Amino acid sequence: MLDIIYGFIDKYFIQPGYNPVNTITYGVILGLAIFGVIKMLRKLEIEIDRNFILALVPFIIYGATSRAMVDANFYPEIYWLVAPGIYVTMFFITLGALLFSLFLREVRRINYAVPMLIIGSALSAYNVGLILLNFTSPDALLYFLFAFFGSIFLLFAAYCVILSFLKDHKEHELRGRVRRLAVHEYNHLIVFAHLFDASATSIGIEFFGYAEKHVLPRFLIDHFHTGFIMFPLKLLVVIPVIYLIDMYVKDDPMTRRFIKLAVLILGLSPGIRDISRMIMGV
Repeated sequence: MLDIIYGFIDKYFIQPGYNPVNTITYGVILGLAIFGVIKMLRKLEIEIDRNFILALVPFIIYGATSRAMVDANFYPEIYWLVAPGIYVTMFFITLGALLFSLFLREVRRINYAVPMLIIGSALSAYNVGLILLNFTSPDALLYFLFAFFGSIFLLFAAYCVILSFLKDHKEHELRGRVRRLAVHEYNHLIVFAHLFDASATSIGIEFFGYAEKHVLPRFLIDHFHTGFIMFPLKLLVVIPVIYLIDMYVKDDPMTRRFIKLAVLILGLSPGIRDISRMIMGV
């Protein structure tokens, strides 16, 4: 019996790579973790506002670039520096910085976001410095920027076309709902974060021989024989998710904003890792 259990754990969780079992498991754990963190932030009286998000951005960059540093052999490939362990590592690093910043707020009467931003910036600056010192592939950066800004331009054009078709008085309410969906609580930044990831993934696959590890994207890329399928996939998943969050969590701003923040991180973090790898030629 124990051999069967160990074999199952080894096959689906210990051996490298993503599969349907560990993907679903990690998703459930992430969902539980989100609500646990929300409860903790309520007790700490932390609002999910612009200050909190700005203070958090350097830690997102630090975590993503640290994973790229593992790929480049600057950091050791240990459990706590690769997924999913690196998410636990970054949680405790970020929590430690937050608690220290809250302590300074109490004793120095300063905005907690300031020391937290400084700590995160110092950590991420080290990784970014290493990446820049090992910048060997300008082509990767140019391809990525073309794909990213091109995708934003096309999305904006599609948005304008949709609004132009909703000019009639009868469709005025729907037009307003489309606009609110785009700009409410910076929803467009969440979409941009996932286009960032789609750009890095597709360019890496199409031009630099990378491979997708996640289950659904890997299946679709294999089926359609192109990494550019990531763009419609992202839009078809992320936009409805944002809509559902706004619709069903509208009475709890704290929960709604934190879930959106988690969705943003799920796009931005792997995108930063991938482009960091590409420009280092890893």
